[in-house]
Amino acid sequence: MAILLHYSDTTSVKEFNAIIQFLQNLLSNAYIDNDNVRVAFTVYGMESTTLFDFNTYKQNMKKLINALSIDFGSWGSQEANLAGALDFVRTSLFLEASGDRLDVPNTLLVVTNDNSDGKYVPAFPKSLAEMKNTGVTIIGVGLSIYNKDEVNALSDNPALSFILNDASQLSVVLQDIQSRLPSRGFDFS
Repeated sequence: MAILLHYSDTTSVKEFNAIIQFLQNLLSNAYIDNDNVRVAFTVYGMESTTLFDFNTYKQNMKKLINALSIDFGSWGSQEANLAGALDFVRTSLFLEASGDRLDVPNTLLVVTNDNSDGKYVPAFPKSLAEMKNTGVTIIGVGLSIYNKDEVNALSDNPALSFILNDASQLSVVLQDIQSRLPSRGFDFS
């Protein structure tokens, strides 16, 4: 499972902490210690940066959860380039060299609180189509966004798109999102 996170520089510390808590809660029941689930984490704004790939914490749940506690001020961005982020994840994370396993279905969780800036919008359909052509299941979570089309387009299944008023609602949809993840490697009972 790859996580792709964007948070704008207008995000409050409270909202940011809710996003990180959501990600930690989401992964707390994953079978990472026995290598059933591997997680990669990328943040994006105008550019994308991988904080860790699938190889980094493939057998250490505690270290993975701690690694999600990134510094609030480090990655906030005025711009959002989801097209570039999708291309980045497709070409740099979903590779064997980054710990991706060809025999395991891939899931990409996109969490964003901003729409792509206008100059990046024309590239979005092509980047999204190329990502979908790899067979990756995409779950989109939009927080406080004014244009829902981008997040809704991420998945062909409307049940995999979540549009929320703000990050405080993440705890409400946590179980719903968990139920959409592949059952192999997760115990949400």
